[in-house]
Amino acid sequence: MHRAPCNNFLCFLAIHALALGPLLAQAGGSPAPVKHYGYSGQDKMLECMRQVFGKYAAGFPGTVLYGHPSTLIGRPPRVVNGRWEPVTERVTYPPVADLQCPSTRDGIARLLNSDAAKLLLLVNPEQPQDIRIFETAQWVYIIPAVEFIPSPFQQRWKRIKIEPKIASVDNISQAEAQGLLPEILKFARTVPLAPSQALSPADLAANGMPQRTPGADDEVEVGPYFRFYKAKLQPNAPDSVVALMEDWPSGTAGRIIYGEMRDGKYQVLWDSPLLNGHGDLNLADVNGDGRDELLWSSETCGVRNCFPVELVIFDREGREITRQTKCVIGPVYPFNETDGVCPISGEKVTVVDAPLLAQGKHGPAEIAVKSWEVDGKDRVFKLINGTYIPLERNTRGESPLTYVQDAANLNEDGMMLMRERKYTDAKETFIKAAGLDPSNALYPNNAGFAYYKSGDYYFAIEWLGKAIQIDPKRAIAYLNRGDAFAKLDPDDNNSMARKDYEKFLELAPDSKVAPDVRKKLDALPGAP
Repeated sequence: MHRAPCNNFLCFLAIHALALGPLLAQAGGSPAPVKHYGYSGQDKMLECMRQVFGKYAAGFPGTVLYGHPSTLIGRPPRVVNGRWEPVTERVTYPPVADLQCPSTRDGIARLLNSDAAKLLLLVNPEQPQDIRIFETAQWVYIIPAVEFIPSPFQQRWKRIKIEPKIASVDNISQAEAQGLLPEILKFARTVPLAPSQALSPADLAANGMPQRTPGADDEVEVGPYFRFYKAKLQPNAPDSVVALMEDWPSGTAGRIIYGEMRDGKYQVLWDSPLLNGHGDLNLADVNGDGRDELLWSSETCGVRNCFPVELVIFDREGREITRQTKCVIGPVYPFNETDGVCPISGEKVTVVDAPLLAQGKHGPAEIAVKSWEVDGKDRVFKLINGTYIPLERNTRGESPLTYVQDAANLNEDGMMLMRERKYTDAKETFIKAAGLDPSNALYPNNAGFAYYKSGDYYFAIEWLGKAIQIDPKRAIAYLNRGDAFAKLDPDDNNSMARKDYEKFLELAPDSKVAPDVRKKLDALPGAP
């Protein structure tokens, strides 16, 4: 796959400040069925505040830590056996479900300054422990009070100005994008917004950022800016409108918002986990389903180079098909594996041309990675059961990196479920094992047998065929598939079942079940 020209990307043209009216009043109608991927405790808190305050809501990164993954923090050292030893403590956080939404402003203030503030884990007990709430005509904003204590990055402002900005793109007009913005702000989550008063006018100019009013040190300006793109993901499909919301001015976090024009009205359908906003959007059919996916390619640039390159691919439903189980997220980003993407990342990430199939169709594209960030080795990623998985070469062909043992453990779980006659759960477990170790014929064989036991004979035949493709001499797979063929239409001649039974007897003539298989052959219609 080749990169498309600029008009197929989210190509930044210009930033325009918006003079919006009462935004909530403009975005009427019933709430859209929006899917929120990577939902955090801060997202839930801001959604609650939006309902109670009747305004848009935003927050400083890491203000509400419900749902945050456990972390190690340093404590004052202590003397052990006469020597000073460092002390660390693993801290766990309550789940998002434990965060209850108050129905009043006072209730929200009490929650923020009690349970939510305690999770900030401030090392110095003399530091302010509260969370401050700031309001504008259209926005409400929360930030830990500790951000205002003297430091090189001290916040000195007393008032905040939150102003969304739009970057127009070729496929959508500035006026149309501005008309869609209230709907997005109403239904999509905001990104963390971090005010910065450390940038000089020269720094702002060098980064293409709007200048602050000289002497306005008691007021800070912050706000999400948007880049819009409009396209069709497949012929005759409704127009898709993709927007990237990015934190301004820091630019360390972004979020993709996907919607469609339905019956002449724009509807937000999903928003993504947080991601690196410094990137480009490309559209391409990578999984071979005839519909374009959303490819977000980004990188983090330092003084000398840009590394790593990160690739995230979303399907039309918002599922992150490149999401990795080993999630490597740099400390520069204000998100983690619970509320952020888990990209494929390395020194170079390339989507390889998809293989052509019959009738003009193509199979799933592969992703080649140079110096994968997890282990520094060159890897190829293949789409297996809907997710891109890293593979390595070995004498048997290809197998996932360190997942072989995980696949074996899943297989054991599946066998236990089979003994309990939980065939639906068992087949899902076997399929996961097959995805982790695609070179092992055992797992698709077991998945096919589980489908057979649950009465899904067509799927049983499909998965048993995968086992035979991996290992053409696996006799039991032919026997199991023959049983599935025989179940589909027992009154038919069943030549397929006959062939599989005969193949089993050819491969395992001395098997204990061979006599029973011969009886099955004799019982088939049209038997000699």
